[in-house]
Amino acid sequence: WVVHKGGADMLDIYFSRLDKLYRTVEKTYRLPVKQVNVDSRFLAGQWEDAKNILWLATDVGLFALDPSQTDEKKMWKHWKNIPGDNSSLSADKLISICPDPREPQKYLWLGTRGSGFNRFEMATGKVIRFSEKDGLANNVAYDILPDDLGHLWISTNMGLSCFTLPSKEFPKGRFRNFTEEDGIAGNEFNSYTGKKLLTGELLFHGVKGTTWFNPSEVLQQQDTVPINFISLSVNNKLLQWEKDSSVINGNIAYSNQITLTYDQNIFSISFSSMDFRNAKGRLYSYRLEGFDKDWTEPSTQHTVTYTNLNPGTYTFYVKGSNTDGKWNEQGSSIRIVIVPAWYQTWLFKIAVILLVAGGIYAFYRYRLKQALKLQAIRNNIASDLHDEIGSTLSSISISSAVIRKKMNSDSPEASNLLSQISTNTDNMMEAMSDIVWAVNTKNDHFENVVNRMRAFAIEILEPENILLNMHVSPKLDQVVLNMQQRKNLYLLFKEAINNIAKYASCKNVWVDLDMHAGKICMKVKDDGKGFSTSSPGNAQEPILGGNGLNNMQKRAGELNGKLKIDSAVGKGTEIILEFPA
Repeated sequence: WVVHKGGADMLDIYFSRLDKLYRTVEKTYRLPVKQVNVDSRFLAGQWEDAKNILWLATDVGLFALDPSQTDEKKMWKHWKNIPGDNSSLSADKLISICPDPREPQKYLWLGTRGSGFNRFEMATGKVIRFSEKDGLANNVAYDILPDDLGHLWISTNMGLSCFTLPSKEFPKGRFRNFTEEDGIAGNEFNSYTGKKLLTGELLFHGVKGTTWFNPSEVLQQQDTVPINFISLSVNNKLLQWEKDSSVINGNIAYSNQITLTYDQNIFSISFSSMDFRNAKGRLYSYRLEGFDKDWTEPSTQHTVTYTNLNPGTYTFYVKGSNTDGKWNEQGSSIRIVIVPAWYQTWLFKIAVILLVAGGIYAFYRYRLKQALKLQAIRNNIASDLHDEIGSTLSSISISSAVIRKKMNSDSPEASNLLSQISTNTDNMMEAMSDIVWAVNTKNDHFENVVNRMRAFAIEILEPENILLNMHVSPKLDQVVLNMQQRKNLYLLFKEAINNIAKYASCKNVWVDLDMHAGKICMKVKDDGKGFSTSSPGNAQEPILGGNGLNNMQKRAGELNGKLKIDSAVGKGTEIILEFPA
């Protein structure tokens, strides 16, 4: 096949055969294009398949010429870029063409000027595109050459790309790029200069010279290489082991430990794979045992910085790959010891704990001593009230009764006064008994409160032929009330029982003591005549209007509780007290 510039800026293609060094032109074909830019290389490349179909890569797309067809319309096929159709050519300006190394009668590989390269399926015209986003070094694909290993080599403006064809292992193919750092003559290549030699070697010419290599040697994977520690910086200062022997006792590449003080809280370690080829292809992953939970994602980062680590012992591990992607899983490691400050040592912490514990215990002993003193004072007060004031009041009551008997009936006023003195004395003795009982620490347990409440209720209700039903929840067995709570609870209960005995005209009284949600609940209920809580002047007006209700509400307030009185005429009365335990 010979390409020739025809008249009127047209291109002619001659089908010729070399026979005995003579050129015989058998037939001429004219491309189905109107006008071309003959100043550029309109025809970038051609390839003839087993069916003698000629495939032409041009500036305006891909053409297929079938000489066996007599109809000129059927003789030519043309494929171009279709906007929005990713299965069409990525660009019209094609600059290289290469048959597929594995299936040359099925696929063509087409390079473009700025849109990557395409795999073209000859039977359907469908295209799969490859570009920089897939790993190609650059989107200008000058030459595409196959090697004897089944790879494609693409020269670009940013180096040389080796493309492994799609397979089960690599469904989307795989790229490996080479640049000046790998030893090629330069990163920028020229168009139409790629050649494959009979030896299997490949040759690409570029701006800085020619790159000539054997793919089987270039792609041969090398063994793993060691990972070495390169440098150490502490508080943004590069350390030299000769001057900083307290931190590291030799060159970091040969040391096994770094010792830092608590104030050396920023340090950086640099490391490197001993592969002196392309540094961009080397990857690293690291982990600081005792701080990092897992290995970092592989990256080209070869310096790591840690800040504000707690005192302790850590081990830094690093592993890496060579340019071929082969990992040294053993890697390297170095121990890092951070010495704590004196106030961060266990000895200091234990001393502080002991000091605090001693202080708490001393405070507890002081509070206990004060509580015992208070209990002793309360018991002394109760004893003194009982022995001194109680006996005196008792003497007054007895004396007034004796005097009243000896007086004749001619002095009724004096007799009434003596009777009032005796009554008041008895009331004072009863009140004094309540106070003595409340002050005495022996009665703090809830069981003692219940026993006194039961004894008082029986004493008041039995003479009135009223039956007492009293229920106490076992939850209250472990409750301990302070003196104020005990006094208010008992006196409120006493007021309620007195009012029932005086005004309710009932036959039964129910007393229920329970505890729920951290609160003590006392219910006192009778089956008496009841009263209307909204109408004054009823049978129980003394409870509502006198000092009884006020005293009960006051005591409920001192208990930080709530008092509720529920009553109706003919349905009895219920008093409910609820206060926090």
